[in-house]
Amino acid sequence: MDNPVENARIKQQNRSAQNEKAGYGLGGRDITHTIARVLTAIFFVTSFFEPYLNNVIGSIMKYYLVIVIGGVLFLYGKLKLRWYHYMIVGWALLKLLSGLWATDHTIMNSMLVSHIGMTVLLVVLTGCCSDKKMNDTLMFSTMLGGFAIGFLSIFSHHAYDGFANRQVLVLFGYDNDPNNQASFLVLSIAALLYFMADRRKKRRPVFYILCIGAMAVNFYSLMMTGSRAGFVSAAVVFLYFFLFAGKITSATGVLKKIGALLILAAVGYLILTQFLPEQIYERLFAFSDYEGGSGRTEIWANAWELVWKDLNFFFGAGWGSYWGYNGVTRVLHNTFLSVFCDTGIVGFALLTVPFFYGFFVFHKRRMVGLGCIFLATFVSIFFLEAINKRFFWNALILMLLYYNTVVDGERTAASASPAAKQLSAAETPARAENQTAQ
Repeated sequence: MDNPVENARIKQQNRSAQNEKAGYGLGGRDITHTIARVLTAIFFVTSFFEPYLNNVIGSIMKYYLVIVIGGVLFLYGKLKLRWYHYMIVGWALLKLLSGLWATDHTIMNSMLVSHIGMTVLLVVLTGCCSDKKMNDTLMFSTMLGGFAIGFLSIFSHHAYDGFANRQVLVLFGYDNDPNNQASFLVLSIAALLYFMADRRKKRRPVFYILCIGAMAVNFYSLMMTGSRAGFVSAAVVFLYFFLFAGKITSATGVLKKIGALLILAAVGYLILTQFLPEQIYERLFAFSDYEGGSGRTEIWANAWELVWKDLNFFFGAGWGSYWGYNGVTRVLHNTFLSVFCDTGIVGFALLTVPFFYGFFVFHKRRMVGLGCIFLATFVSIFFLEAINKRFFWNALILMLLYYNTVVDGERTAASASPAAKQLSAAETPARAENQTAQ
């Protein structure tokens, strides 16, 4: 007769061997998957320096993007489409189709290549990988790239477009938009919080000291940009982290956390008053000026009018039709409104539901660092038009990669066969006897 315990053991061994070969799980040690991780990590790190690379050696990132997509597909050799892929690809196709009824193609022509390339990269990476090594490699690359930008900008910065209250990194005589630099820095801070909170390993105190030091460098460089969007994003990320990191067992614990947060905020504020240049300090802490947002409210009101015109609310006015509407030729500085205006409520839901659901999954499981990745991005893009920005897509890819491993891990645990449970039960007495004998 067949032994169910032995059969379960054989099945588990076969499954482990298949996972090892496919590169899924922690066992993805095959050299081809190491190459895939290196290729993708280089892309993530260089994304932080793309404006400088484009000016110094040309637009090579779009060619390297093709190499990464092709390399990952070839090296992993398997693409698994999930429910969210159909939604994101549906949104992308609707956006492309909306060009047929768009009244202006200025925005579409400027973003088309980047839009298609990053959508394909997201599908390929998240469809091929359910590998914690790949996830943590890209998270580390995000942390490293941001720290490099933050550290270098302390020693090499200048006034962006001549504005003394907006200091950005300058390399080889070129600079980057302060809001984009700030968004990358916030994302890097969130990556550091992930390694401090979600990677539950015993670490030496020096590890946390280094993380806090890197965070301080990034935060100071962020403040130097004078980006109010970056400042608000960082504040929300820190607030969320302090409130939800660790276990809260009583009302006293909540009060202690709030008290510690207020003390840290007060200390941080006093430090900033001493070290921030006066012009930057006045820009960031003049909260009465936030409401206008450098003319954002007028631009948003104009686009909102377009959303409600005719049937635009359902399928959008067409990609970039807000450009030139009522004579306004400015980007919207709000990615949510941009998506709504381009593709209506249908496109808005197709794009945003997967990521808000991912945040819900992370928050429910107290994966606070991954929640910070979501907030670092989705707060920033409320003030920026980031649909063609690398920091936006990199964050989405990170979220979905970790979502894959969380969901796949839980499904594997839940689908354990009765025979496998019998195997575990049969092995338990043997372990106990061994321990007794020792």
